[in-house]
Amino acid sequence: MLDIVNAFGQAKAMVTLQLQKTKTEEKVDFKAQLKSRKVEKKEEVEISREEAASFIRVPKNCSVLEGESATFDCKVVGDPAPEVTWYFNDADLSLSERCRVEVTEPGVCTLVLQETRVCDAGWYSCTVRNALGEQTMHAKLAVEPKVEQPTEPPTLSARAFLQKFVQYEMLYHRFHVTGHLPEVTQKKQPTGRCCRV
Repeated sequence: MLDIVNAFGQAKAMVTLQLQKTKTEEKVDFKAQLKSRKVEKKEEVEISREEAASFIRVPKNCSVLEGESATFDCKVVGDPAPEVTWYFNDADLSLSERCRVEVTEPGVCTLVLQETRVCDAGWYSCTVRNALGEQTMHAKLAVEPKVEQPTEPPTLSARAFLQKFVQYEMLYHRFHVTGHLPEVTQKKQPTGRCCRV
């Protein structure tokens, strides 16, 4: 079993090496073998096409606005045909109602995450596996929060209170603002006092 890991994922595969021992005194005449093969009837040799599951194209990082759909895709190979599974925080996404996994063409697998939320941001992983091996690759989703537009003008209510110190009296105002918060600036009154607007 061969196991390779780096920052982007991991790969596992079964590897077989067959060695044949030859006799040291046996001399092979390659020219004679080539001539005899031309004369002989060609025999069809069955070649094993089994291949460990692996990625040809890995999923790439994705960035979307909150509420938009996010899409990750990859292309995989393997014989027997590999099984593809998508995960977020080690949870299988095939069970999620907002996720859809599509196979658009042979070997191309797409994960579509609908109506993204800020909490969907993070690392997604895709694992391909068959009897001969498996690979896992990771891609990051960034979700930018939607900025809400104001639906009503701000309102302002003020309450004044008097606070006495040992020798001084100071008048304070406390404000309560509702609605979309306006920009707050400070202006100096002609009397020399400061106020916030």
